[in-house]
Amino acid sequence: CQDIVRKAAALRYVRGSSFGASRLGRLLRMMGRRREAEHQTRTARVGFASTGDVLLDAETGLSLATLLVERGDTPGARHLLDETVRQIRGMHLDDLLPIAMRVALEVAIFRADPTDASVALAALANTEATDEEIPSVLVRWWRTRGDVDRAMAVEGPAQKTGYGHALWLTERARVGMIAGWNDQARDLAHEARRESQKWGFHELGTYADLVLGVVSPDESARWPQVLERASNSMHTEIYLGAVEMDARRLHAHGGLTASRPRWRALLARSRELGYQPGIDEAEGWLTE
Repeated sequence: CQDIVRKAAALRYVRGSSFGASRLGRLLRMMGRRREAEHQTRTARVGFASTGDVLLDAETGLSLATLLVERGDTPGARHLLDETVRQIRGMHLDDLLPIAMRVALEVAIFRADPTDASVALAALANTEATDEEIPSVLVRWWRTRGDVDRAMAVEGPAQKTGYGHALWLTERARVGMIAGWNDQARDLAHEARRESQKWGFHELGTYADLVLGVVSPDESARWPQVLERASNSMHTEIYLGAVEMDARRLHAHGGLTASRPRWRALLARSRELGYQPGIDEAEGWLTE
């Protein structure tokens, strides 16, 4: 991708440079290098807008909206998503609708908005989903709604390897942890970590490590390093997940008194970002 960008820039071939940047942005996101990913994706979008390439402009808009909602900028993500959906519907780019509905569901998760979620869920139910990340987002939605059975019933992506599969495994591991199925959660998290290490998905590996830190006593020695890595992430689920998992570990060893400061930290940070699932989780523990 970098080679394409360099060669296209040397030839002043804007579409080629933008195409390389858009693909590079996707890869950087998978690697957890989110600042670079967002820069490349924005650059690509500006290029596609100048060349009038509607399909790639809309596709890149969805990639940027995904990055925005994952780092907690839901107003920006929602505005961009609405703009891109109008573009998709106006140009009949139906292949992109499943991805758009997946992003819409991610926004709904952040705000715990059942109305917007119902629209996205209905659209996803009536289409043959081709986006590999849809299953993991469905698992996350049902987890945040407290429906463990429906979360665990979500089938994984058709491709049994890669980013979507590793993310789906990790989300299922987190559901198993919440349900108290520690053995199942441990197995799923180990599998997710192996898959992430295989492909170089360092951020996803950290996410799996967070779950392992709660369900596996063997991970205690690595916990400070895992927390440090997670705290430096720009992914809200991982950044706030680090606070939640640390609180769960403290609660398991010392009860609510020991974990209360961390639950308060989760509550404060979730309120600051407007992350409703984190607010609900923290308030539930603090009002025990």
